[in-house]
Amino acid sequence: MRPTRSAVCAAAAVTILAAWFAAAAGPASAAPARELYVSAPVDVGVAASGTAYKTFEVTARAQRLGEVSEPAHEVVVTLDLAGLAGVVDVLLPADLCATSGTTATCALGEVDHIGTAIPVKVRAAPGPLTDDAGTLRYAVTAKDATAHPDNTSATRIRVGTGPDLTVPKRSTVSGVRPGDALELPVVIANTGDRPTRGGVSVLVQTGLTDSSGQDLVVAGDFGNCRYRLEYPQGDPQNGFVCHFGVDIAPGEVWRLARPLRIEVGPRAADGAVGYQADVIGGDLDEKAVRGTPGAGAPLTLVRTSPAPAPKDAAGEGTALRTSAAPEGRDIDYGDNTGGLAVRLAAPGSPSPGHRGADLVAVGDTVRTTVGDRTEAVVGLRNEGDEAASALGTSKTAPATWVAVEIPRGVRVTARDRACRPTTNADWGDYPGGATFGDDPRDVAPVPTGTIYYCHTRHSIGPGAGQTFSFTLVADRAMDAATGLVFAASEYGADLKGQKNNAGVLTVTAQAPSGSGGSASGGSGVVPAGGPGGSLAATGAASVRPLAAGSAAFAALGALLVAAVRRRARTGA
Repeated sequence: MRPTRSAVCAAAAVTILAAWFAAAAGPASAAPARELYVSAPVDVGVAASGTAYKTFEVTARAQRLGEVSEPAHEVVVTLDLAGLAGVVDVLLPADLCATSGTTATCALGEVDHIGTAIPVKVRAAPGPLTDDAGTLRYAVTAKDATAHPDNTSATRIRVGTGPDLTVPKRSTVSGVRPGDALELPVVIANTGDRPTRGGVSVLVQTGLTDSSGQDLVVAGDFGNCRYRLEYPQGDPQNGFVCHFGVDIAPGEVWRLARPLRIEVGPRAADGAVGYQADVIGGDLDEKAVRGTPGAGAPLTLVRTSPAPAPKDAAGEGTALRTSAAPEGRDIDYGDNTGGLAVRLAAPGSPSPGHRGADLVAVGDTVRTTVGDRTEAVVGLRNEGDEAASALGTSKTAPATWVAVEIPRGVRVTARDRACRPTTNADWGDYPGGATFGDDPRDVAPVPTGTIYYCHTRHSIGPGAGQTFSFTLVADRAMDAATGLVFAASEYGADLKGQKNNAGVLTVTAQAPSGSGGSASGGSGVVPAGGPGGSLAATGAASVRPLAAGSAAFAALGALLVAAVRRRARTGA
């Protein structure tokens, strides 16, 4: 009977994954109570004329402070509609909500930390306006959770006359890889009751500052856009503002003649490219006070949907109503922003139609004489159809490396600069599926000699590889003593059998016969006693990579090395 696999140690997981919230140190205490939250727009503007509804969302969610909790049950959101009488009509989903008088109750059932949204549709009330603004208030209850005491949610709804520029909600594209090019269509509609006057502005941004590190670049240098923007508060901006000399009538939809091209750089992380539309002379132009004009051809907008004739509820033509609100500015800035969220492909995952990287260990066999120096060259080769990444998820630590076990009775006198010795670790289950032990299904026995970790200096393309040289001295005679050579990746990308990830370093040493030989290392070799330390004698059993001044090696070791797991075989 075979024992179960040991769990990967918690320390390794903490090394690699950053938690959203860190628990404060101290004695154990009761878990915080699960609380309910309601989120909704603070302010919504609707046109004074027309019959179309504007939609916004009210979202209920449940969680404990600082952690993801179990869902709350029998969650009910109550909407107080009294403050909207004579201002707007409200339409709620019949399958979620029931209305009685000026109160609506929406039964959501089970709600988790992600939340459940209630679509709320509003439009200006028919007939003369009793007021140009009202307030919609919310409350939330549940069977097994309480509302957060500071979560007082309400939305002020204003009725105004003027343009209301609206853009589609932000969309998401997943599976993106460095080097990809994406397209961002910019679409602008006017859902207000007045046309824009003097044109429209569009702000495009890929982050808050130039140091955002997202490495998502909007290509182009457009003549009707201003770059390197300066804002009154002095914050640097990496976006640009474009002016278009077209006015958008109520009901019309315009878009860019060509979508914006987004280039994904080599150090890209999950991020977003957003854009915001506004009337010329609005808040957008007041915030971005200066910028450098582009030198290329201008961006252009084209109309895709003409303006419909205004209709009343019966379908007859109707005159535009007016309100006390000013006409020049956008009446609702809450729906002016859209864009594209960019989610990178899972690290190490192959592209569609590809096998991905397939790491193969390259071992070596050396014959020497006791006391003489000899050179061993080991490494890895990529037999897949995609490159093995050079950098891991941190973008600073190496993603691909080789673990080299030096056989007992052999010492290292010089080594490749990319290799460092490690101490005090246990071998366990490798994330990609490799295991070490004495079972036939294991990749190799648990290493017992000194281990060196050698990181790659660059990505390893298909058919390419990298080698590392060691200068070795055998301290006693031995016949085919072996050490493990294991090619590994932070991403556990090599899921195609794992046996070829393991190779062997074999050393045979004969007794001296009166003459000594020597072998010198190459230019990439440093003395074993140099930086990184020396484990020149026979190695210690089971070893863990040391940080050696670098968090990179700590992260590498955590992936490869986990709780000790030696298989005990009790029967055939």
